[in-house]
Amino acid sequence: MKRISLDEYAKTHGQGKTARDLNVTQAAICKALQAKRNIHIFVDSAGSVIRGEEIRPFPHQQK
Repeated sequence: MKRISLDEYAKTHGQGKTARDLNVTQAAICKALQAKRNIHIFVDSAGSVIRGEEIRPFPHQQK
C-alpha cells in the first residue's frame, strides 16, 4: 500500500478522477486543496484507491 498526499494525487490524476475515486464532488477536492488540508490517499499495489485520510490536531477547535 502506498500513501500519497491529496495534492500530489490530484496533480497526477486530476481533480475529477480524484473526486470519483474518493466518492466526493470535484468542488470538495478543490476546496480541500485550497485550504491546504493534510489529506493522504492510500493506494493499493494495483493502483486502486483504498481510502483517504485526514490528519489534524486534537482538539480541532481553536480557542
